[in-house]
Amino acid sequence: MTRLRKMMLEELQGRNYSAITSRNYLRVVSDFAKYFGKSPDKLGPNELRNYQAYLLTERKLTPGTVVNRVAALRFFFVKTLKRHQFREFLPYPQDRRPIRIGGHLSHQFEFSCIRRMNWWFHFRCLQRGNT
Repeated sequence: MTRLRKMMLEELQGRNYSAITSRNYLRVVSDFAKYFGKSPDKLGPNELRNYQAYLLTERKLTPGTVVNRVAALRFFFVKTLKRHQFREFLPYPQDRRPIRIGGHLSHQFEFSCIRRMNWWFHFRCLQRGNT
């Protein structure tokens, strides 16, 4: 086990990250280092931006997957290496998919939400009338 891997694992365990998260974070940092063929502590902001662009454009990973990888790299640089300035070099990608609320909610759930909203509306109207 390399010194950096051991440092990161100790930091993850010290912050009570799950074993699965720890394994995934270590894998992400390893993949990052392999992509550039260098030790990850020798890489800088330009490599971080290039790697993020590579994940989105060439590997065609979804923004959600890239967010997870960015979180792992942020943890490595900010928490393990104590390079707090790296936080601004690793923005989370925007997910441009529309948010869909209807369609997958049950009719019963939708009805209960509407009923609660009606109750809240009438409650607030009564409150305003008493003040």
